[in-house]
Amino acid sequence: MHGACTLACCPECGYTTVDIGRSRSAGLLAKLFSSRKPETIVAATLDVAALGEDVAIAGFAENMTTGHRELLRAYGIEPGRMVRVGQHSPVTVVRVDETEIALEADLARLIFIGAAP
Repeated sequence: MHGACTLACCPECGYTTVDIGRSRSAGLLAKLFSSRKPETIVAATLDVAALGEDVAIAGFAENMTTGHRELLRAYGIEPGRMVRVGQHSPVTVVRVDETEIALEADLARLIFIGAAP
């Protein structure tokens, strides 16, 4: 992480979270919600990734159905894979290798992402 960055990223799985010690905003939120663990306050999901950004798939939300997990994996969207975000409206479109896949917003919100290695 460079000097101005307020994120902490796992080099193994790509999970990204706010570094409470470096981010004033996150520190204030942590104080407001002191009964929660810091990692439950901020979680990056595919629906908020910047357009044109390469992101690593970090995992899926617990409430995602098994059918959706299997379908995403069949298209190559699985933990550890890199995808490029192409658009968010009217659906989220990601590129996996040479394939573009359109995901409804509700499904994109269930896919956790991390920064590109």
